[in-house]
Amino acid sequence: MYKVSISIALILSIVASAAYACSCGVGPAYPFCREIAFIGVPGILAAAMFTIAGLGSHGGGPLTVLLAVATPLNFLLYLGVCAAAQRLANTIRSKQQP
Repeated sequence: MYKVSISIALILSIVASAAYACSCGVGPAYPFCREIAFIGVPGILAAAMFTIAGLGSHGGGPLTVLLAVATPLNFLLYLGVCAAAQRLANTIRSKQQP
């Protein structure tokens, strides 16, 4: 069960980072990438905070640095969400059994 949670969190974090990188450009894929990139916003915002604090600048650094920090943060975030969802599902299942 934990392998599934880790796989889901890994896929979501990679897709979110790739979509964010794709949404920074222009072209026919921009609207599609922008919509998918919204799943990675919490990690991107946290990564921007960490890179601004670490680099000491107001720009936050280049996109590669931002995504290098955001991808693991999003992974941990989604792993926590998966763990909470599993715990909630187990609680509901145990209360439904007589």
